[in-house]
Parts: sequence; structure tokens; C-alpha cells
Amino acid sequence: MFTPRLLTLIVPLALVLAGCTTPAHQDSRLVYAQILEQQAEETREQNKFTPKLVSLLATDTGSGNYLFRGNMPINGHEFSYNELRAAMKEAAPGGVLPEQYFLIDISLVNSINPNEAADLAIERQFWKVNSHLGQVINHPVYGSLTSPNDYPAEVRKKLERIPTLSSTDVLLENIQSLLLANQANARPLVLYIHCEAGKDRTGEVAAAYAMKYQGISYLDAYANAKRIAGRELSRFSRNELQWYAYYLREVQKVPSIGDIR
Repeated sequence: MFTPRLLTLIVPLALVLAGCTTPAHQDSRLVYAQILEQQAEETREQNKFTPKLVSLLATDTGSGNYLFRGNMPINGHEFSYNELRAAMKEAAPGGVLPEQYFLIDISLVNSINPNEAADLAIERQFWKVNSHLGQVINHPVYGSLTSPNDYPAEVRKKLERIPTLSSTDVLLENIQSLLLANQANARPLVLYIHCEAGKDRTGEVAAAYAMKYQGISYLDAYANAKRIAGRELSRFSRNELQWYAYYLREVQKVPSIGDIR
């Protein structure tokens, strides 16, 4: 069985990065308070699992694995495993998904927000009991308080080399490694990334993935995220996506990123 590296956010590094991307008069407590309040609003928006938000991001013909996105697969206090399976099958090419697969639940929520902590506990308990069906990987995504476009170019060029607060590149590389991984038992992997509402943090990560691995420009990736959300992404998610776009364009020299605004 392929075992993915545990995706974690190192707290000391997070504090350093918060200081790098935040105006000097604000300390890290205020940064986190504002970001967590925005995410609390997202949590309130999400009342139950919404199958229509599930969509396919990528497949790999070599491994037979799939990557989907959506919202928190919980109804009430129960993990919506069967409903999630049905929604992913509906979103798969031709409405066809293998009957047997190992589901990787990539949860972008955090354990600081009490409501999100409760949902994360439900996820963890479900997979603890049903480890033969899949597993959960928790990689919190926080966003960024400021936009790179708020800074003079010479300052931005220094800051854009620093990993995002959410360690976006690490998350994406782990997702891609899983997508390409061949299974010894020939049972494919189905990856499902989500936050609470399935719009802001999920939209940010999906757009970042499209820029890094699918040759999509920032403007097109953001437009698609906006279309799925039915609105603008939260400014914190949009800000962090912009930081990552600059990192791809200026540091990794990805030629397809284009304008970032």
C-alpha cells in the first residue's frame, strides 16, 4: 500500500511567514484572528454536503487515479461516504468510476476553528473505523492577509521567494505524487480535496494546481475558481493564490502564468 507523506504545517514557520506578509503594525494574533473569522464565515455558509460542488480536476492514465474537489462531505454529524462516492461518479468522465478504489480525503480545514475542529474529528473517526476504504490527510490552508500587489515590486520580489503560509507548493507536490502513484494491489486512488464550503480554500488550491501542473494562466485559473464558487473567492484565498502565482512565474519560471491581478 502506498503511504503518502504526512502533510503538515510547521507552526514556527507559519509565524515567520505571517510576519513577512503582514503590515508592521499588525501582530500575528491579529492576522490569525482576521483569517479565522473569514473561515468561520465559510463554515457557517456550509451546512451540508453539496454533490453539485463536486468536480473533476485531473486523472492520470498511467496510474488510473483521479483527483476531485468539493465541499465538506458531512451531513449533520456523519461522514457522507456513499453520497460522496455517488457525486464523484457523476462528475467522472462519462459518469464512470471504478467500483473499488482507495479514497484519499485531503481536508484543508484547521483545528483552531471549533466548528472545523468538530468536522475534522468526524472525518478522522470515520477513517479510523474504515481504514480499508481510505484515509484522511489534513493540510490546513489559511490564506494571506495581504496581496503581493500591495507591495512595491522590489519588496514583492523578495517576499515571493518565501513559501506561502499554507505551504502551497508542498501540498501540491504531495497531491501530484499521489495522483501518479501506482498501487501494488491495482486498486486506484481517488483523491478528494475540500475545505468547508468547497469554494475559497478549495478554489485556491484547485487554481494553484491548474497553474502548476496544467499550464493554466492565473487569470483563467482564478476565473474557473470564481465560476465554481459563484462569486469572488475570499480575499485571503485570493491573496495567497496571487503570492503563489508570483512564485511560479518569477521563481519557478513557469511561462504560462501571465498577468496577476
